[in-house]
Amino acid sequence: MPQRKDKAILFLLFTMICTSALPSLLFAKDYSLRELVSEAKQRSPLLKMVDGDLGVLRSAQQLTSSYHFPIFTIKQGFTYSNNPVNVFAFKLGQEDFKMNDFAIDKLNNPDRRKNHQTSLSLMLPVDIAGKLSAEDRVLEKQSDAKTSERTWVLKEIIRGIYGAYYAFHYMENLQQFLEEERAYLSKIIHAYDGKYEENKNRYLIFNQGRIILEQLNEALASIALEKKRLLSGLQYFIGNSDSDISIKLNTKMDEEIYSNLDWKNYDPSSSSHSYREDLKTMRLMVDSLSLDVLKEKKRWWPTLALFAEHNINSEKFDKYGKDSSAGAFLSWSFGLHLPSVVALAESKVMAANAKYQEQEARVNNEQREAFEELKQLQNTIEKGERRHQLFKENKKILTYQYQRGSVELYNMLDNFAHYIENYLGLIKSKSDFKVKFIRFIDNFNEVTL
Repeated sequence: MPQRKDKAILFLLFTMICTSALPSLLFAKDYSLRELVSEAKQRSPLLKMVDGDLGVLRSAQQLTSSYHFPIFTIKQGFTYSNNPVNVFAFKLGQEDFKMNDFAIDKLNNPDRRKNHQTSLSLMLPVDIAGKLSAEDRVLEKQSDAKTSERTWVLKEIIRGIYGAYYAFHYMENLQQFLEEERAYLSKIIHAYDGKYEENKNRYLIFNQGRIILEQLNEALASIALEKKRLLSGLQYFIGNSDSDISIKLNTKMDEEIYSNLDWKNYDPSSSSHSYREDLKTMRLMVDSLSLDVLKEKKRWWPTLALFAEHNINSEKFDKYGKDSSAGAFLSWSFGLHLPSVVALAESKVMAANAKYQEQEARVNNEQREAFEELKQLQNTIEKGERRHQLFKENKKILTYQYQRGSVELYNMLDNFAHYIENYLGLIKSKSDFKVKFIRFIDNFNEVTL
C-alpha cells in the first residue's frame, strides 16, 4: 500500500510541476504585484506588437484624410529645340511673335530657340460620391477594433501576471511544507536505522522510507525550477530582459482587490458581455467590413476634381509670357468586375458575423462552465483542508505511538504518503482556483486589475 501511494505522490508532483533550467536569481530586482502590473503596462513586448499595428492604422487614417486636401504642384523646365511645333509653341507661350515669324521658310525651318517654363498648378479633389469619407469610416472602425484588442491583450497580460504571482506564492508554501516534512522524515528514518541496526528484515520498510525521502528531494528540486520558470515568464510579461527578477510577496494586500466580490451569488444567465473586449473587437471588425461594402458600392459613382494652372514662359528672362487655366475633371468608370467586388465584400461580412456569433455562444458556455468549475474547486479545497487536518492529526498520533513502540514504521509511512499526496492536491486546487477565479471575475465583470 505505501508503495502505491509513493508512486501517486511522484506522479502528482510531475503533473503539477513543469521544470526547465533557467538563469540564477543573482542580483535579481524585487517586484511587488502592483509593480509587475505597472511595468507590464509600459514595457510588455506583447503590447508593443499591438501598438505597432495600431500605429499603422492611425497612419493610414492620416493618409486617407490627406486626400481631401488640395494638391499643389510646381514644375520648372528648360527646352532647346528647332522642331517647328516646339518653336511655334515657345513663341506662343512667350508672347513673342513677329510678322516675319509667319514666313513659310521660318515656319518650316525655324532657328533653334530656348524656352524656360515655370508651371504652377492646383488640384482639389471633390468627394461627390463619398468614397474618401467611407474609407475614413472603415479605418476608424478598424482603429477602434485594434484599440479594443489592445485592452484585451493588456487584460490577458495582467491575468497572466496574477496567475504566475499566485502560483509562485503557492510554490513557496509547498516548498516550505516539503522541507519541513523532509526534515521530519529524515529524523524518523535515522532513528529507525539506529534502533534496528542488527535486524536484516528492517531493510524493506527502511528502504521504503528512503524512497519517499528521495521523492521529496526530487520534488523540492522541481519546485525550485518551477519557481524560476514562473519568474522567467513574469520577466517576459514585463519586458525586462536586462536583469533577473524576484517577487516581493504580500498576498494579504493583494487580496483586497477581490474582497468585495460575491461570486457565489453570481447569476451567469443575467450577465452581459459588455466588458469582453475580444467580443467588442470582433463586433467592430464586422462593422468595419459592413462599411467596406458601402465603400465598394461607391465605385459606381463618378469622381470629380477641380484644377487651376498658371504657366510662365521666357527665352532670355527679359520678357515673359503668362497664361492661366481653370476647370474641372469628371471621370466615370464602369467595369463588369464591380458586382463581384461588392459580392466579395458582402461575403466577408457574413463570415465575420458568423465567427462573432460563434464566439459569443462559446463565451456563454465558458461562463457557465467557469462558474460551475469554481464551485467544484472550492468544494474540493474545503474537503482537502479537512483531510489535511485529519492526516496531520494522525501523523502526530502515529509519531507518538511509534516512539512508544506500539506501531511500526510502515504504519507511519502509509499515513505520511497520504498526508503528502493530499497536501499536494490541495495546493494544486488552491492555485487552480486562484487563477480561474481571477479569469472568471475579469472576463465576466467590470473589474480593473
